[in-house]
Amino acid sequence: MKKWVKGCLIASGVLMAAGAIMVSIGVTAGGVDIWERIRGGEYSLYRDEDGIYWGDFDKFDARGDKEFFRQDEPVYNGDFSKTLSVSPENLKKLDLEIERGMVNVEESYDDKIHVEGENVRKAQWYVKGDELKVKVKDRKNDSGTFYLYLPDGIKFQEIEADTGMGSLYIAKAAADSMEVSVDMGEMHADSLEADRTSIDVGMGYAYAEEIKTGTLDVEVDMGSVDVTAEASGNINMECGMGEITADLSGSQDDYSINLDGNGSFEIGGESYSGLGVSRSEATPGKQQLKINCDMGSVTVYFAE
Repeated sequence: MKKWVKGCLIASGVLMAAGAIMVSIGVTAGGVDIWERIRGGEYSLYRDEDGIYWGDFDKFDARGDKEFFRQDEPVYNGDFSKTLSVSPENLKKLDLEIERGMVNVEESYDDKIHVEGENVRKAQWYVKGDELKVKVKDRKNDSGTFYLYLPDGIKFQEIEADTGMGSLYIAKAAADSMEVSVDMGEMHADSLEADRTSIDVGMGYAYAEEIKTGTLDVEVDMGSVDVTAEASGNINMECGMGEITADLSGSQDDYSINLDGNGSFEIGGESYSGLGVSRSEATPGKQQLKINCDMGSVTVYFAE
């Protein structure tokens, strides 16, 4: 089954369950303060291995802490400012995991790695071997911000960033391999540089102002991706019911283009849509641009 189909089924089931729960809560609670509690993050709808239920945020949140955070490392909250003792050149991997909350990755003011928190609910960071792991779990996205400051010029072998329902901002990041996953949150990047770049979006949003990469893989289920990229290798795009907008370097003649799917395509100003779109413009020896779109839309512009 296609990922976007699974997403549709899951989303519809969750929304139906949410509606039923909202009605029952409204009846039992008389509607008093319920929406204020929802907006404030005090109450919410949650799903775990036992099913879907409505409950107090803090009680549910505590249940998941043991799985999300390492128990042998400290968890910080509130306001803090720390400098990591590890030498940046000894790190090969950066792993960011944001369940909720806001995380900003910015340039350090010196040659060290620093972390800061402003009204952060829960955050953890630690070094395991040659890997720096950062985990952030907040009540909601506008309640606090976690800052990670990296020295100018640092390049990892691998960067993995997983944004659940949180918000991630990256001023600049470089790696051999870069994987960004956005479930229901959002990601904004000013500059990404890698040999291999992968952006995977579920129901969220990802925007990259500048990507310099070898290969580029973009996959969207029901969300949206907007990228400007200079890729020296092949480009693959997979779109379910979402939307992909890409500004690519060079001209359309620089690419061997293959389109497939039932969605809507706009490539270099030309539109293709309808059931069973299949189009191939083969140019041997040039970059491959392969686009599959099920029921969404893909728009590609070229710099020249």
